[in-house]
Amino acid sequence: MLDHLPRLRFSNDQIKAILWVMKQCGTPDVPSFYALRQCQKQLQSGLLEPRKHKSATGTEFYVNKPVDIEWANPCIQRYFSVYPEVTDTVSEFWQATKYLTEVSDDQLTPMWANWEESPHRHFYTKEVAQMDSGEYIIPLRWVIFQGQEHAQAIFLIQNGGGELEVADPEQKYVPCSQLRFNFLDLQVRLPNLQICDSVALMKLGISQQSMPNPIRKIANGRPAFCIRLVPWSDDVSGNRSKQYNAHMNVYFTGANIPHHIRAQEYFVHFASTSPDASALEQLEAFVEDMHGDSWHEAYDCQLHCEIIFQIHIHLLAADNPMQAELANNPGSNSRLWCHTDKSGGTMGERESDEGYEALYQWLDVITHKCQISDETLRDPQETVMTVMRQFHAAATGIQSHIDQLSTEMGVKDWVANYWFPKMITFFNKEQQRRVDDPETRDERLKKKMTKADLKKLKETIKHEIHLDAMRWVISQPEHRIINLPIDAQERFNLRPGDHYNPLFALPGFNPHTDTPCEILHTVLLGIDKYMWYETSHKWNTKKDADFASLLETVCLDGLNIHSFRPKYMMQFKNSLIGRQFKSLQQTAVFCLYRDLGDEPQQRDKHIFKIWKATGELGALLWFPEIHNPMEYQKDLEVAIDNVLDAWGLFDPARIQYKLKLHILCHLKRDIKRFGPAILFSTEVFEAWNGIFRACSILSNHHSPSRDIAETLAGMERIKHVVSGGWWKTADGSIIRGGPGVIKQVHLNSSLRRQLGLSAVPNLAPGTLKRRSQRKQDKAPLSKFINNLPVQQVLLHNNFQSDIYDLEVAQCAYTVSQSGDTCKEHSWVFYETRKDSLHAGRIECILTAASTPDRSTSGFVILTRYSVAPNRHVQLNMPVLQRSDTVDIVPSTAVQFIFNTQSVCGEGNLSESGLVINLHALHNAHLLRRALPRHLTQPVPLYSAEERSQIHAEWAAKLRIRGPAKRQAAKEKAAATRAKNKAAES
Repeated sequence: MLDHLPRLRFSNDQIKAILWVMKQCGTPDVPSFYALRQCQKQLQSGLLEPRKHKSATGTEFYVNKPVDIEWANPCIQRYFSVYPEVTDTVSEFWQATKYLTEVSDDQLTPMWANWEESPHRHFYTKEVAQMDSGEYIIPLRWVIFQGQEHAQAIFLIQNGGGELEVADPEQKYVPCSQLRFNFLDLQVRLPNLQICDSVALMKLGISQQSMPNPIRKIANGRPAFCIRLVPWSDDVSGNRSKQYNAHMNVYFTGANIPHHIRAQEYFVHFASTSPDASALEQLEAFVEDMHGDSWHEAYDCQLHCEIIFQIHIHLLAADNPMQAELANNPGSNSRLWCHTDKSGGTMGERESDEGYEALYQWLDVITHKCQISDETLRDPQETVMTVMRQFHAAATGIQSHIDQLSTEMGVKDWVANYWFPKMITFFNKEQQRRVDDPETRDERLKKKMTKADLKKLKETIKHEIHLDAMRWVISQPEHRIINLPIDAQERFNLRPGDHYNPLFALPGFNPHTDTPCEILHTVLLGIDKYMWYETSHKWNTKKDADFASLLETVCLDGLNIHSFRPKYMMQFKNSLIGRQFKSLQQTAVFCLYRDLGDEPQQRDKHIFKIWKATGELGALLWFPEIHNPMEYQKDLEVAIDNVLDAWGLFDPARIQYKLKLHILCHLKRDIKRFGPAILFSTEVFEAWNGIFRACSILSNHHSPSRDIAETLAGMERIKHVVSGGWWKTADGSIIRGGPGVIKQVHLNSSLRRQLGLSAVPNLAPGTLKRRSQRKQDKAPLSKFINNLPVQQVLLHNNFQSDIYDLEVAQCAYTVSQSGDTCKEHSWVFYETRKDSLHAGRIECILTAASTPDRSTSGFVILTRYSVAPNRHVQLNMPVLQRSDTVDIVPSTAVQFIFNTQSVCGEGNLSESGLVINLHALHNAHLLRRALPRHLTQPVPLYSAEERSQIHAEWAAKLRIRGPAKRQAAKEKAAATRAKNKAAES
């Protein structure tokens, strides 16, 4: 199975050679090559087998759907969170607004059971249940509230006639632990119990006839769950060389897995690839069984029983051009360029006061609504209706009518576009045959009549041809229509997937708003890239070298930057990738600050403002969790406005043609609906492309879709087996790999790395790692303290003065409460007592000489620093001031690490001129909670009134400069055409 490891790919001859070497080395039980292939075939039939799919255009490709085996994989299933959670801190999809309030009850897990007690009573939503207190309730949905499973329910009481009626229509949270009897129990215990149908219940779709929940019958005693997925699609090169070998790929990951787990390559699954099929064709195959009546069977390795489950798409992660395609938008070069709202317009409209202001927020150009609200967003139903109108326009045989609708509404459906030329050809051929050709024309046209009657008759025949064209396209594609039942209504309508974008028919999914702003391509490879180009493109070789030297002096401790090579970055400054832009976003502002001098040019001042605004916004966007959503939303709005205004100050026209600047306006809403922006970043999918390329390079190159799908299915199988997953054999029994196989994933770090699992140990806070014996300096604690130039030493956590005589040993690092590795000279926040937080620099990390390694009993000696009441004037960051106090605290008191930078022109950190780096991404959320708000709150570049006035001034300048520039471009183009024409003649 070596050829199915994700980062290893061997030919048949290589595998035979490996097996031969293993036998020669005396390895026991080495199978033959034939036995190995037979084992793979058996696993393929029991685990995962690629399925052939033929799209509406006739393109064939293969699809993998390894969702069902996730339930049988203990490395995945144990992380599942199947209920939405009501909490003040938002760090996961199921804690954000969409999961909590927008997802319909029908797409949430319908049942709950207490799996710790037997028998496991299954409680379903929209069924009467009885509590321990004897009260009756109807659960409407299951949620996590205050860390416990609750039912969001309405209470019932018995009226005078003995019927149950609504006591209070207000929904309340009821602990699931208080549930006693489910609906089936009540039917046995109280067979005559009736529910009084009322308006309150009817509004919720509940009645006596609707019970029991229909899903209970489908489940037939099995647990039933609903999970959500995050698919990703993009074009990827199948080569490692610069020669582009285009493949369209679809991957996905689970939305019900915590982000810090899901961000590993292990949790990314391959769905399909094809050099010919488009993203929408492949996504149509991916979502074909994600409708409300589709239930799947799986084996749950935690419950050790068979379950049923539904799949729903939570959002679609992609870069901006792909999101535009998935949302039926023509893209950034179109008049209505945004796939989420109807902003944009012609250049003339964008230069008007209203149109220009709209680029800095949301605008419906058609209705001229400039406020930020749901009313200005695109409506999926309106988009589908526009596509229907385009079909009828194509049935008239005139391409310009289709183009006009696309321009006016900003709608372009890539599936429908396949049929439009065929419909136009159909109409023109029929018109030629039935109207224009004298020999084959309609018999009615051969009769004598007036010109008016002749014209009217021709219009009638053209209308008949129009109807025939619509009937023809509805009957296509033939390989799909023959599979529909004879009496199916779909036979008489345009169908999603066959004729237009299938995502617009997906329940609970809005392609316009469920394709959120993606920070890798929008921020790092978008705004940061623009900023870096404007900063560095005029630099000469000497300037590049000077800047690289400045970057090398930057302190990296606390930044979590794994690869920082300034000279390499400057050598290839025009070809940087996202990781390098992320590094520059956090550090470059300190180098540019030193480079500004006393009297910087106006252009440099504006660029420096962009760097500061982007760095501040970047730190907010990479928050892993949001503790105060309302406060965060206010800060985010100010930070986004500052970035847009800084760019406007540098170049007012930039936002007119750089869509990514406008897309920032949607980030506030996206984060509110889905959670922190890193949840829907595509970095893990982009990293997974390396696995795909390894399979593509060694594929047969004749049928790449099938060959790559089979290889990656094999990867999923071996990943499942070695992870301890279960699968069903041909005789129906459920088995798993032996203990010798399963333990390898825990013992073999190389195998974990190949599978894409993190090998970083999860150490307890306060854990200490002692230095090696060779570097050890054992001495009394007083010796380490006496070497520090301080006046006051404070002991905390009930340490007594006799601790000075304790013999201690030095440690290499300690683990903070946030999981950071903190070494000597690291800058940290630490507690001296509860709710007393200080900033400091670690001087020594010590533990008693008799204490074993990896213990949590140690001391940390820190020099205390105070935070100045005001920010640094130019950098707008908090300033640190040294005190004469040294604190000795237990290692468990260290809370988190942070980054500081020197601003006094020196390369090393000095005792003065230190600022706290607010652009650092690592622990940005913890840093802002630890510091006073007035030192971290984004400060607006302009007030609301000033912004409107400034934008109007910029628009006025553009109305002068824009037409002149466009006229000059026209004249230049005309001159070039004339010159080329003269040269040809």
